[in-house]
Amino acid sequence: MVEKYRRFDPAEFLESDEDFAIFLQDSAESGDPKVLRAAIALVAKARGMTEIAERVGISRQGLFKALSDLGNPSFDNVGKILDVLGYQIKVVPKAATGTKKPAATKKPARTSKKSVRHKSEPISA
Repeated sequence: MVEKYRRFDPAEFLESDEDFAIFLQDSAESGDPKVLRAAIALVAKARGMTEIAERVGISRQGLFKALSDLGNPSFDNVGKILDVLGYQIKVVPKAATGTKKPAATKKPARTSKKSVRHKSEPISA
């Protein structure tokens, strides 16, 4: 008996706007632009690529290409696609996402050898 498998489609499990929002947020928090691009593509496919492409102002084929594995959509197009989908880009400090920001280190002021003196040396006039 030959078993038939079909390709896993996460969009089948995203049922509400809240599900889509959480999915996109988690993808953005991954820090990997490829993961976020793939998530945007999945949400766009679930919502209808043709309508989204028309509202963004690019061809359907152009939208598929931009959101494909080899795609590299412009920041402008990412913003437009998210806007059409009903989402926005939000920037928050990394510390707010649970990762600690490294402490800033202050470099000591650079001094010339002439101005450096030891405590035991007298101050000359």
